[in-house]
Amino acid sequence: MSEAQSAAFTSAVETLDSKLREREELLLCVDFDGTLSPVVEDPDSATMLPENRAALEALQSHPDVTVAVVSGRELSDVRSRVGLTGVTYAGNHGLELRTEGTTKVHPVAKERKSDVERLSAELRGTFEEVRGVHVEDKGQTLTVHHRRAADAHAERARRTVARLVGEFGGETLTVSGDEEIIEVRPSIDWDKGSIVSSLLHDRVSCLPVFVGDSRTDEAGFRAVERDGVGIRVGEPDDRATAATEFVSDPAETAALLEWFQRTGVDRLTGPPETTQANQAGPTGTSSPSPSSSDDRPDVADD
Repeated sequence: MSEAQSAAFTSAVETLDSKLREREELLLCVDFDGTLSPVVEDPDSATMLPENRAALEALQSHPDVTVAVVSGRELSDVRSRVGLTGVTYAGNHGLELRTEGTTKVHPVAKERKSDVERLSAELRGTFEEVRGVHVEDKGQTLTVHHRRAADAHAERARRTVARLVGEFGGETLTVSGDEEIIEVRPSIDWDKGSIVSSLLHDRVSCLPVFVGDSRTDEAGFRAVERDGVGIRVGEPDDRATAATEFVSDPAETAALLEWFQRTGVDRLTGPPETTQANQAGPTGTSSPSPSSSDDRPDVADD
């Protein structure tokens, strides 16, 4: 661990140290881009810091720790970039889940995948020759990257996506985004917070921790806000956030994970002999639904 850490890092560790002493288990959920990996211009070149991989590998082997990587990337993409077995993976903001050797996909997302595919093909043709605009088809969702595009091209991308979603998706797809990307997803009340809540189901003495850097991670922060700790990667600023603690960058994420590995897990009280950990996924009768039973993911072929 680096000798010089930020004051925010020290505050986060002090909070975690206190809360871990009251719990038997740890559910550690981490985002990928901007959290385990530095943000880069080309999303395809994003690489996880070796220190983060080493710390996660050690943590996932602890009997009282569940590690979940919760990302907006496609499930197969984030799994290949992290490359660790025994870790729970949630892709496409929780629409896909890989846990205990089983892959699960939200049933409504599966139904609407054809709408996403048609839209993706149309957008690829539209922006094929437009410099700085890249369409990423993620199976259940798609992302239009325009951070390297001229302002006029970025504005054209936003208008075009909004128009085509209306034509191809109607009420089945929804559009969101920020100054760098446009995201299109199925219109489902399901996000990173929903998947975190499902992983927490029936865990009475578990400390949930969510570490992330972007606006889509706010749902994860809200999911752990009552009983756990939300940690935003980035300097504290005026941006509204449900996170209560901060670390400065992916390098400090590594220091945080190393602290969990070397010190934090020793603070856990450990389960009584009669207690068994119950790992629930976003499917099955034991998992809560974010809106209705029709929205629960089911098991898909891996």
